[in-house]
Amino acid sequence: MGTRAAGKFEDWANQRLLWLTGIVPLQTAAATPLQSAPALWAARRPEWWTLAISLAAWFILIASARDVGVPLCSSTPRSPWSDAAFGWMVMTLAMMPPLVVPSVRHVAFRSLRERRQFAIAEFLAGYLGLWLLVGVGMIGLSFAIGPVRSGTEARIVAIAAYGAAILWQFTPAKRRALWRCHRTVALALDGWRADFACLRYGVGAARDCVSSCWILMALPLLAPHSLAIMACVQAAMLAERYQRARHVRRARSIWLLCTAFLLDVY
Repeated sequence: MGTRAAGKFEDWANQRLLWLTGIVPLQTAAATPLQSAPALWAARRPEWWTLAISLAAWFILIASARDVGVPLCSSTPRSPWSDAAFGWMVMTLAMMPPLVVPSVRHVAFRSLRERRQFAIAEFLAGYLGLWLLVGVGMIGLSFAIGPVRSGTEARIVAIAAYGAAILWQFTPAKRRALWRCHRTVALALDGWRADFACLRYGVGAARDCVSSCWILMALPLLAPHSLAIMACVQAAMLAERYQRARHVRRARSIWLLCTAFLLDVY
């Protein structure tokens, strides 16, 4: 290992000691000025601005809400492609970042301090970029099928969609996809290899997430949804993603999907 590479590896090891354990080495504390409490909090929780993006998107959804639900997620947008694409983008920014907090922390603490935030941005670019491309395909498919009318047809579509979503929870493919969502990869320290590794990791995380959550994210394209229904779907995805059990437990997410179905139908 060359001198330059050894120095970078030592810097990385010192960062891990500083930000993961919270123990500040004496030589580091003496050589650098003391940081304020907010700066230390932000350094130990580099995912904070990722969650801030999600919170801002939820505020946009709340501000856009009407008595009949969320027009951004309506199956009959006023301006077909613009409203539907903007709705999918806001919904993706609101619901997807909270699912990848462990991956964001992995990217942050496996990157050098000077490029930590940039590495997170690269990961999110790959992750959210693939979800936006998936949204274009789903929107095109929904317009090809045609808008869902109100009344009996809307209820039939809702029953079929939620029934398929609940059945998907029991399939081996869903279980394998959910396990893959927790995978981590080795990242290069700097240079174009580090940039490419972060971007590729984001795309890979999105691919695993799409294979696990695709049917849940397709629900708002089938019928207009209220914020309460979107919150139930978000809670179902969080419940299955952050469960601590060794084996997959589906009860909580299924109850949340059933609650969303009842809110949608009635």
